[in-house]
Amino acid sequence: GYISNPTDENMITNQLHRHIVEQAVVDGLRAYFSE
Repeated sequence: GYISNPTDENMITNQLHRHIVEQAVVDGLRAYFSE
């Protein structure tokens, strides 16, 4: 409905953001340990 729609979009955005952050952390750790 009208109320649940923004919530669903927020959840999807949060999951996407979390995935990007996790990838950045993994890449950062790889770069850190590879030096």
